[in-house]
Amino acid sequence: MYNQIFKRKSVRKYHDKELSGDIIQKIEESIVNLKLYNNKACTLIIEIMTYDDFIRDKKLNFITKKMVIKAPYYLSIKRNHTEDAYINAGYCGEELVLKLKELGLDTCWVGAANVFDRGAEFIIGIAFGYGDTTSSVVRKRDPLEAYYQGDCNNIKIVEALREAPSAKNSQPARVLFKNNEITLYNNNKGDRILKDLNVIDMGIALRHLTLALDYLSIEYTIVKNKDEFIIKTKAGKHE
Repeated sequence: MYNQIFKRKSVRKYHDKELSGDIIQKIEESIVNLKLYNNKACTLIIEIMTYDDFIRDKKLNFITKKMVIKAPYYLSIKRNHTEDAYINAGYCGEELVLKLKELGLDTCWVGAANVFDRGAEFIIGIAFGYGDTTSSVVRKRDPLEAYYQGDCNNIKIVEALREAPSAKNSQPARVLFKNNEITLYNNNKGDRILKDLNVIDMGIALRHLTLALDYLSIEYTIVKNKDEFIIKTKAGKHE
């Protein structure tokens, strides 16, 4: 999935084309096999929905309903008493986004500008289907050096982090390299409007970071420290 990080773009226009039963089955298998960031089985409720079923879902918050993209399919992500639900929604959801890209499908995260009730069951949705490639999709990112501090021993880690999608392209995720540790932290804490969505964004960024470490054959463990993540690494090699 590492290579899909650089192919994925947020697509907002879709063809009205149904997915084959084989594709649906592969997506369902991917959902069943998801792991949370702590490697426990995913306990989030993630459902494949049609556009009509998604917008009629009574658990969808009203602001998200106004933001819905006309895509043939949606993934609906609900908390289901999951620990660190917003982080894990981003972490598991982005894995599905990249798996969908592997299957030749396009995606776009869809969520409210402000999630008023952190206890609400619905967290966020992901629109997907066969994207309209006639419209250009431009990915805007800050310079690479803006994303990290310290001595980076492999720039591919930062490159993967920079490609993580985020609410309103706020790009909150940053990393600090020190000795054999990588600290992933939110650089956008002062934004009250994007507060909850940026937590989801940090989960997305964490999945990009861990995929880069896997790709580089670097062993690691993840420790959550309040709202930061300490990734302790062991030397590896790029194959």
